[in-house]
Amino acid sequence: MTRLPIIVAICLTCVVTGGCGKRPTWKIMPGASPSAIQAALDSNPYYPYFWDTHRDQIPDIAPPVHLRPCCVFGMDVRSRVGPLPVPMYRVANITSPELLGPHVYDSGFLGRGSDQEIKSMERNGLIYTCRAGYVDTAHVRDYADWTVYLSSWVMRHLGDRAQQQFLPELGPRTVKLKKVDVSGLDPAQQKILAVSIGQYLAYQISVWHEIAQWHGYSVIKLFPELASAHSIEDLYSNVLGTKVAAAIIYSGAAGTDLKYARTMDVWLEKTIESLAPLSRQEGRLITQALDQHWWDSHARVPDKWLVLARNYHTGRRQQPPRVERGQSEATDHLLEEFCSEDFEPLVVAVDDEVLGYRIPDIATLEIRIDDQSAPHFSFPTPRHAASRIITERDFQAIVNLNRGRDQLELQELGWRPNAQGPGASKLEPPPEP
Repeated sequence: MTRLPIIVAICLTCVVTGGCGKRPTWKIMPGASPSAIQAALDSNPYYPYFWDTHRDQIPDIAPPVHLRPCCVFGMDVRSRVGPLPVPMYRVANITSPELLGPHVYDSGFLGRGSDQEIKSMERNGLIYTCRAGYVDTAHVRDYADWTVYLSSWVMRHLGDRAQQQFLPELGPRTVKLKKVDVSGLDPAQQKILAVSIGQYLAYQISVWHEIAQWHGYSVIKLFPELASAHSIEDLYSNVLGTKVAAAIIYSGAAGTDLKYARTMDVWLEKTIESLAPLSRQEGRLITQALDQHWWDSHARVPDKWLVLARNYHTGRRQQPPRVERGQSEATDHLLEEFCSEDFEPLVVAVDDEVLGYRIPDIATLEIRIDDQSAPHFSFPTPRHAASRIITERDFQAIVNLNRGRDQLELQELGWRPNAQGPGASKLEPPPEP
């Protein structure tokens, strides 16, 4: 998702989404079930006391309703409003771990950018790492928040039939749980299953957002987000966010919103450090060398083809969006200087099976495409067009159609596709005449 280039649009977002209102808080109280009490009286130190929280004690955390405004791929990105360029405004985008600010659950637009024109608290941006390529910290934070929310919601309903609807993106979004027997699981296993389902649903919600953006969804209708749809770093960063959130939940640090936020600060910084990040200046040099390969510095937000590198693979296993050797002489030289060690690429994945339960058989994300979006939507079959019901099982087929249309559009513009890596489509300009 790109940043809006004018303060008016940011204020509009606060009005539309309630982004300037009071931030929701929560507090999880430790449990004392009959089984835990008996274990204590029996002096049993092996009972999973920490995990034993009854569903009645799980707070009803408010779902995230905002998306952090970062980051269209590129650097020093310029923008326009309609046909008019916005003078003297550029979004820096590239950052480094030490520049990140403190996390806020469900952070919105105000003060949440990495550019220097709008001061911020979180200061999100793109960080280039030798192991994982580009990491978008706004996406990591967004889907960590979603994982915390969805895990708590699943914990409160695990085993029962339940559903929860969220703000529409091309239509109402609903997560559904099927009734399933979990009586054979101890408290620790139930929590593991609930968090795994939360991760799975958070990731599917993130995939749908990419699809919705491609079909014209944006927070502000006058400011399309086509440049961000299927951007090469998004889904990888989203999976990373679910991983970090699960670790925080398992460590017991999501018991209150404040403890979660401060623990997120540490986990985000240390996770990125483990990926061998470059400095801000080094990241800028890599990104500059990718101009006309992965992005187009001549374009302005919200031009769709400002971004030329896209990831059309929606599967739960995501390859790192790294610059591989052989991309160009310039990038090869920089990689030799900044990532000279043989860094093993870090593939990340969201589980779809845990403790013998197949998560897609338990949990589903369903979208009912609304009347306004239906005429232009990439329905994978006539059956879907008739029902207007889409689930995560349909996502890859939809994105395949999107990819085909993108390739035709780029051919008409004179660009040629240059695939590099599973699911990725990096595009290069035609040779000079």
